[in-house]
Order: sequence, then C-alpha cells, then structure tokens
Amino acid sequence: MIGNRNPNSRRTAVSALAAVVALGMALMPTLSASAETAGSNWWYAKYDVAGAQAAGWTGAGIKVAVIDGQINSSLPVFQGANLKIYPTSFCNNITPADTTTANRGSVHGSDVTALLVGNGTGTGSVAGIAPKAIVSFYADGNSDGTLNGCSTTQIDGLTYTSFGRAILKAIGDGNRIISMSQAGSASPSGDTHAVAQAVAKGIVLVVGQPNTVAEAAQRFPADANGVVGTNAFDDQGNLQVHDGKTTAYSTTTVVAAGDRFPTQASAGNVWGDNGNSVTGSSLATPLMAGMLALTLQKYPTATGNQLIQSLILNTSAKDHPLSFDTAGYGYGPASLSHLLRVDPTQYPDTNPLLSKPNGLGVPTEAEFAAAAKGASPTPSASPSTAAAAAAPSPGKASGSILPGLLTGIIVVVVLLLMLAGLALVLMRSLRRKAVASTPASVRPDGTVSDANGPVTGEQGH
Repeated sequence: MIGNRNPNSRRTAVSALAAVVALGMALMPTLSASAETAGSNWWYAKYDVAGAQAAGWTGAGIKVAVIDGQINSSLPVFQGANLKIYPTSFCNNITPADTTTANRGSVHGSDVTALLVGNGTGTGSVAGIAPKAIVSFYADGNSDGTLNGCSTTQIDGLTYTSFGRAILKAIGDGNRIISMSQAGSASPSGDTHAVAQAVAKGIVLVVGQPNTVAEAAQRFPADANGVVGTNAFDDQGNLQVHDGKTTAYSTTTVVAAGDRFPTQASAGNVWGDNGNSVTGSSLATPLMAGMLALTLQKYPTATGNQLIQSLILNTSAKDHPLSFDTAGYGYGPASLSHLLRVDPTQYPDTNPLLSKPNGLGVPTEAEFAAAAKGASPTPSASPSTAAAAAAPSPGKASGSILPGLLTGIIVVVVLLLMLAGLALVLMRSLRRKAVASTPASVRPDGTVSDANGPVTGEQGH
C-alpha cells in the first residue's frame, strides 16, 4: 500500500447484513505533498534495471496481473505499453475501471502500474522494471480507492468481495504473476478460496503489507499461506517509517525498494508533478512482481513455485545460506541480479510458503488440496454453472472412482452382448451350411429329414 510521511489511511467496512461479511479493506493513504520529499527513481539504478534490459530481460511475453482500484491508461507514461484494462470494475460497475479523472483510486492504480510498464515519459519520468510484459489491470475499488459500496457475492456457498472475484478473473486469463497493493483485516471464504486457487495453479501472488503499525491488523492476503508478503525500504536499506515508527512485521517474506518515488498526480488529485512523492509497500510490490517477470522470461520453464524458491534463496547480491529475519526483513531484500544469475528450475516445484509461521493460517492444507483437484468458479458464475466449472479437468484424477467403475462395467457388458450376438449368427450360418451338405431322406409323412431333424416348410420331391 502507498503511504507517506503523514499518512491518512483509507479504510472501508462493509456492514454485516445477512450474507454480507464485515470487511476492513485499507487500500491506501493519501500522497505526500511535501516539496522537500520530491520523488526519485533511485530504485532503477539500485537494481541495475538498465543492465538487465540491455541483456534482453524486459519481461517480454510474461503475463502479469495488477489488481487495484482504478487506472488512467491515457497517461503519457503508458503510451506504447502492452497494457490491457479489463473493462468492468468488480465493484458493482459503480465506477469505470479506466478513467481520466484523478482520484485516490485512479492515482494509486496508475502509480503502481507505471512501475511495471512505464515508458520513462510524463510525470516523474517513471521507467518500468518490466516494460515489455503483458500487463492486465483489474479494477476492484471505487473512486476513493476503497471498497466502500462494493457488495459481496455468493458463489457455491462462498463469500467473495470484488477483490476475490478479481483474483479469479486474473487466474482465468492465464496470468503467471499477480501484483496486489491492497490489504484488508478480513479474509472472506471466497477470497481465501481464490488465493488457494492461484497458489494451487502455480501463480505467484505478490502482495503489499500494511504501511503503519496502526494498520497492522490488515493482514490479508499478504500474510496468507503461499503468498509473497512484501514490505518497503528506503535508499539506505532501512524499513519504511511513518509517524516516527518503523513498519516491521515478523511475517514479511521479502523487502524491496518503496520510499519517496514520483507519483502521477499532486496531493490535490490533479494529474501532473508538483514535487510530490509517495512511499509504501504498494511500490515495492510491483517491483517485486517485475523482477519475477524478468526471471521467468530468462527461465521460461520455471514454475511459479520455483520462482518463489529462488526469490527467498537468492536475496541480496551475494550467495548466502537461507535465513529468516523475524525483525522485519524476512528472507531479505530482493535482488534482481541474483535472481537472473541463478536458474530456478534446480529447486523443488513446491511452494515454500504454504505454512507461514505467525501467519493467518489460511488457506489451510485441506483448502489447498481441494483447490488442486478442480477449477474455481468464475466471478459471474451462478451456483449451477460454478459447480460445472469445478469438475476435474481432463487428465486430472476425480475425487471418486465410482463413476469410472460403473462406466467400465457398462462397456464390458455391451461388448459381451455384441460377442454373444455374433456367436449366434455364426452358429446359424454353420447350421445352414450343414443342411445344404448333409444327405436328406423323405419321411413317411412327406417332410424332409436330415441329421439335424425335420426341416419344415419344404416338400421333398
């Protein structure tokens, strides 16, 4: 989530009415308006992005999803980018996904997406870390950047927010990496299921953690099992600070740059640069996703699980034993050069974050196992169509052997009946041949008799 030196948290709570689950989604605080903290793209040189791109690693061909409030794709920074906007907001269609209006939702979504595919022009001259990646943007909030007014949806008995439905759509569209700079204090059953689906399919979920100690309860989905929870540090390597307090969590997976970056709009929500800067895990999240996109481009056979293995094993610039810092750095600062240097396919194809110490405990092992057996319902599916979508896909084992056994028995019975019919036809044919070749005699009653008995209907003359 984006923060600043004087954050004003943006929160929402959906009232618990009947099937509606109480939620607390804090998407972002306001942007800093202080000229003395003018934004800088210092991260670009720190990660030697120019060197990586000169070597050909630009994220080309890699599908990355960004889930956020809104976006303004007409900004100069996005011209020429392979940026696709899913046209309908998952927040009840109450606001457009793509808008030229500067508001909290559209500024936040534009800022985080620019860090992925920005072309280096326009406000802040932001050049993306993965400029050739195929980025799909899914809007899930309204103009104030929260989920206020966004209803929940019941699918197959599970409760989804617009956030969870956006994840399902990103999965269905074939994205390999999902970047989410949002957090909430609740973990609805459907949203948890969506996370389980993504992890089971080997999609890497990179999620920003809360920016302030006051927001520490907003842990979902960053602290969910299987998810890469990300925090931000400054140009000196120190964790982000708000209101004089260092933001640190024992559940952080990795940390990345995210302090005093340029923004696409002023504090008054007007497009353009007047010396503003932004800070927060919202910025570290797309940079992390971009690093993984470049790594996947270089090692295209790597699975999502192997990418996560490499991410936590190859933090910092130099090789080192695996270690975890509970004071806030997790497995350490992500390193683009280290990720590109090491082939991730050498690592096990298992997600190393399936049971996070001090995490939320969801999704559970059983939920992951269930997700691995079938497809998830689509965001717009009715219970009946969703149930059909959950059927095992071709080549995957079903949850029961009974249907297959019955089918096999029926096939065997049909084959036996066909063989019996063929045998009967052959026997009759043989009998007729025998009649034609066996000497016959005339009985006293005038019927013709052979070795098989009387042959009626014919007169022997």
